[in-house]
Amino acid sequence: MKWGTVLKQKWKESILLFAIMLLVMGLSYAGLSGWKRTPHLYEYDKTAQAKQEKQMELAQQGEERQNGKEQKQPQKKNTKNNNNTDRKEQDTDQKDDQNTSDSDRKRQGTDGDRSMRGDGEDGGSDLPQQSVMPTGPEQTDAPVDTPTYTRVPARMPTVAHTQTPEPKPTPKDEVVSLACTWSDKDELLYGEKIATDGMKVVATYRSGDTKEIAEKDYTVRGLNNNSVGKHTMTIAYGDVECRLSYTINNYTKSLDYSWPTKDQCYEGEDIEDASLSVKVKMADGTTKTVTQYTVSGINSYLTNEPQNFKISYKDTVINKTFSATGSCTFHSRKISIHCYYYSDAEMTKLVDSHSYNGDYDYFSDERISLRAFTNGDLDDDDATYKKKKYTLKEVKVEEADGSGNLVSKSLPYLVKERFFDGISLTKKYVVS
Repeated sequence: MKWGTVLKQKWKESILLFAIMLLVMGLSYAGLSGWKRTPHLYEYDKTAQAKQEKQMELAQQGEERQNGKEQKQPQKKNTKNNNNTDRKEQDTDQKDDQNTSDSDRKRQGTDGDRSMRGDGEDGGSDLPQQSVMPTGPEQTDAPVDTPTYTRVPARMPTVAHTQTPEPKPTPKDEVVSLACTWSDKDELLYGEKIATDGMKVVATYRSGDTKEIAEKDYTVRGLNNNSVGKHTMTIAYGDVECRLSYTINNYTKSLDYSWPTKDQCYEGEDIEDASLSVKVKMADGTTKTVTQYTVSGINSYLTNEPQNFKISYKDTVINKTFSATGSCTFHSRKISIHCYYYSDAEMTKLVDSHSYNGDYDYFSDERISLRAFTNGDLDDDDATYKKKKYTLKEVKVEEADGSGNLVSKSLPYLVKERFFDGISLTKKYVVS
């Protein structure tokens, strides 16, 4: 065997191995290109891989057998034949080179197409079947199976998924009622700011639990301080409400009095019977007359001398005392009573007489008149004199004016009317 032939044979083997390596690299590239930059894992069918390896092994054995046949062929001594053989081998080598280049180009094109078609509907396309055979006339006698490469479609890794049962929602514990208390609800003042610090709201839930609600979490409607009297407010927490009554109290702002006869009082006069009127002005602007007042600094038996007095009134709503001051004067207002007794109806025979100073209070609530005495409207002690009974026949009333002169008054005459210097009462009786 010539060294040239041996070199050509080795060169062919190298070309074949190089083509197989290119084919494997192309297949690997096509497989990797189908990943689409995702973390999918591809598995190759072990059976197809084993078949591929066996086909490559058979192809190599066929090439070795072919090389063995070429070595057993007799060498021709004819130089011409040798030259022709060399020329044929050279042509064959050129064709092999061309076929190898064409095969590489086709394989690269196929790989590119497969790379472009890697994302099919089933996640990737199968690799095309590619036949790899030695070129030249020497290969016609060697049966070579075409290796088939199959890419297993990408499968997502199977992860066992255990469905977690959804937890049952816990039923909401709803508020069913409110209990409202307020210790200050009846001590509110008209026009004054209302503080609800003492208000207590307790919620009762469907479960039976109770909870005090913070002031910021409930709302109050109907609470105002601009109307005196009883009112009702509503306290709401969510959709649940409770009602609570409250009182807006009026209270005293100032005190005043009216006493037009304070300088015309009579000696020993009871202030309650005088014309004194005490009034207070309330917070809502109204005025009312009060009777639970006290007067200090007065001596009703101190006559003809001004006296300073003080009127006081305590408002129990706000626990505050109001007062007013003034001056008054008492005078001697005695009644001079003169009684005359006659033994005949014509009142010509005077039996006896006597005089005394009467009590002003005794006559102040009665009208002095002949009718009044005779009808027993006045308990007249003067009708009995020295154990004898007499009948009132005539009454005469005189009032002193500013100069002290007595002026007769027509009957009936109301002694309760005010005067300055007193009155004179004359009564005439006849024997019964």
